[in-house]
Amino acid sequence: MAIQAAAHEMLRQLEHGNKVNAERSIANWLQAVEGLSIVRWRSTHQNEANTATSSRHKSISIKSTRTKALEQQLILLKRRWRRTQAQLDVQATMVLRKSMLLAKQTAAKSWKRDQRRHERGDWRLIESMRPGARLTSMWRQVRNKKSDVFGCGTMAMIEDGVRQVAQTGFKHNQLESEAWAGEMHDMTTEAVDIDDTIIKSKELWKLKYDKAMGEDGWCEEMLMLLQKLDVEVVDDLHNMMRLAFKYAVLPRYQRGALLKAVLKPGKMGTSHNEYRKLSLMSVIRKQIEKMGSLTMRRYWTAGEYQAGFKKGKRTVGRIFVLLATVAAALWPLEDSTHPVRECGVLLVDFEQFFDTLRQERLFKKMQNAGIPVSVISLWRELSRTHRVRVIFKGEVGKPIVVLVGVPQGSGWSPELATLYVDFGLAGELETVSHGVVELAGECKVHLLMFADDLLTPNRLNSGAQQQFAAIERVSEEDGLQISYKKSELIVFRIGDGPHVPWTITGNRGIINESDNKYAKYLGFFAEARGYDQHIQYLIKRMDAAGGGLVPLFAEHEQMNAFMRREIYQAKVRSMALQGAEIWGWRRHHKLERAEGRSFRILTRAHGRTRIEAMLWLMGLLPLWTHAARQAFVFLISVLRNGDKFEKAALTHWQTTSSLQKWGWFHEMLTAFQEVGILIDMGGEDAVNNWTYQDATHWQSKFLTLCNNKAHADITTTLINGKYSFMVSLLPLFSSPRPLSGSTGTKSHRALCRWFLSSHLLEIETGRYARITRERRWCRRCYLSLGIRVLGDEAHALQYCLRGAESRSLISRHMVELFQRGGSKSHLEIVS
Repeated sequence: MAIQAAAHEMLRQLEHGNKVNAERSIANWLQAVEGLSIVRWRSTHQNEANTATSSRHKSISIKSTRTKALEQQLILLKRRWRRTQAQLDVQATMVLRKSMLLAKQTAAKSWKRDQRRHERGDWRLIESMRPGARLTSMWRQVRNKKSDVFGCGTMAMIEDGVRQVAQTGFKHNQLESEAWAGEMHDMTTEAVDIDDTIIKSKELWKLKYDKAMGEDGWCEEMLMLLQKLDVEVVDDLHNMMRLAFKYAVLPRYQRGALLKAVLKPGKMGTSHNEYRKLSLMSVIRKQIEKMGSLTMRRYWTAGEYQAGFKKGKRTVGRIFVLLATVAAALWPLEDSTHPVRECGVLLVDFEQFFDTLRQERLFKKMQNAGIPVSVISLWRELSRTHRVRVIFKGEVGKPIVVLVGVPQGSGWSPELATLYVDFGLAGELETVSHGVVELAGECKVHLLMFADDLLTPNRLNSGAQQQFAAIERVSEEDGLQISYKKSELIVFRIGDGPHVPWTITGNRGIINESDNKYAKYLGFFAEARGYDQHIQYLIKRMDAAGGGLVPLFAEHEQMNAFMRREIYQAKVRSMALQGAEIWGWRRHHKLERAEGRSFRILTRAHGRTRIEAMLWLMGLLPLWTHAARQAFVFLISVLRNGDKFEKAALTHWQTTSSLQKWGWFHEMLTAFQEVGILIDMGGEDAVNNWTYQDATHWQSKFLTLCNNKAHADITTTLINGKYSFMVSLLPLFSSPRPLSGSTGTKSHRALCRWFLSSHLLEIETGRYARITRERRWCRRCYLSLGIRVLGDEAHALQYCLRGAESRSLISRHMVELFQRGGSKSHLEIVS
């Protein structure tokens, strides 16, 4: 057989040949294995006709536009040549024949160029993906760029919508607004110098790459270049910003912004509300607004109910508090005899929140907050001179004066929007005490916000009605409008007694109780107890992301295993760990099985390959170790920088663990117990009294034990199963792995199959019948020695010592050739 000859040649070259011949022999052997492997990728199970058809479609699809045009020109010349030949015009026939042959030669060269480009996998894009490169930049280079989709909207429709919102807004208290607008217009101020610490602060000059440019064409990379050129240039830039703050005057071309209309996912573009308006402002204007934001922080900070736009705060903190609030309402720490316990969660959505903030009311709120007149004067100049021009379908509209709202994408707008809610809405909700849920330490949860996502919990329907009435009353005075369609009321309840569905009545409609038994808040599916709904959501996203790897890997066939592994971690694993700070203490086997499906796409393995073998081959730890790491990091952040709501929620979970033996903290103690570190920590009482320093001290030890336990579990599974050869091939997790070799368009898939197959001789001899493993006799030994010759009995494949020795020899040499970091450039064997 050809595959046996290739295997013998590979063995001979590995033992006695040089490196070049060994690499070539390995490539030839892997090519032979491709068509005969017992382990087939499930998606390639097609008959020969379908395979040939798909190959033809593939060859057509990789042709460039230039090649198709040249082939079309060749067809036209051939038709003209045939017509001329039939007319017996010899001279014209010879001229056309020369033109036709030249066109054929040009088209053939272009087609060969396209074939080489396809076989390389566009290597110029991925050659910079070396070991140690950043995952984000690596993924940005190979991901498919989305084409702009404009929908059925028009420039006039979007401009009319922007003009209606930016110059009119929603219903509000006009008497107060007119009075405050006159006060803002007549306000006078003196020139005040800005502090040098703000001008030179790192937060002000924290510039980024690949950000959109404004109307003046400046980008943040230009400021980076100016900082590196000369000290005098930087001083001039600082002086310009000092003068802009001191006299509240902006340069002419930094006053406006371009408004890019982007179609929202799943929308058709029938109205302007189905487009997201993104403000593309000048980088100089962004710096000036950031300067005003840093100055305002010295005099005012948002309440602890707000977690958005704050340094070190993430959405997971609000989810942590929400779950503790629901648990405190349904499972109170004190005894409750009520047959049915309920907890309603009201999610309020505002229509065009940033675009409808009234400037005159914001001016008054800034005065009430004690903001200096110099800062208010700078903001007034920014809002007074603000103009926008819509960009849509390559066209730029006329300037539109903005009288309402703050621009999105600004460095100052988040703080201004938070201040707008802090004076009015937050204070009004604190006056409602009926049915308010209380956490440990008498911490009443009136309101939770992350940016403009507002949530209010309550035990009673009447209490939720009072809270909504307060929100609607204050928001209508301030010019905000609640979206009844997007607002949602979720009620969690336990008990077997009768219950009445909740309803909330407002001035413009009714909000009924949702049928869902979970609340989707900040991308997390929060349930009263457990995380089943969120895990199911992650499984669906992982399956979709794993399927997206198939066309990506097919387009870039020359990517080696290391590149594929890094892209897999950036695209699939990062998605699977969403919200792991909450559910990460528990091991979810459904999620691990879902990862196994995506992992088989990465390794090109068949559907029954164990995930432990694939993890060990690719050098990756199981998913639960990364989830436990995120959960521990979140615990440290709560102990160090947690606000009063997060610390009250942590105290509630600690008490729930002690009295009721469940909850987030109890899951953490269980995880400590499973890895065998809880006793060394001093037990449950010691962990309850942890400080930030104590948690940091035990973090590395806990993570090391998690990794060791994962290694032990994988090796135990491999040794006791048919993948025992994997442990002898790669005895340690730190052993070199064949990840840096690029072996052609077909050989890479066979390489992973070979490393995941149970026995080398199964591939060499071609015994692919689906029979019991113990009945697969070793044909290689039969051919070389004969049955019962020299006392050698017939034996099954799994007991063949010669096969084990042969496999060990080949594996050792192949790992030496393909190990990561073995050479400065990637090993490339193009078949």
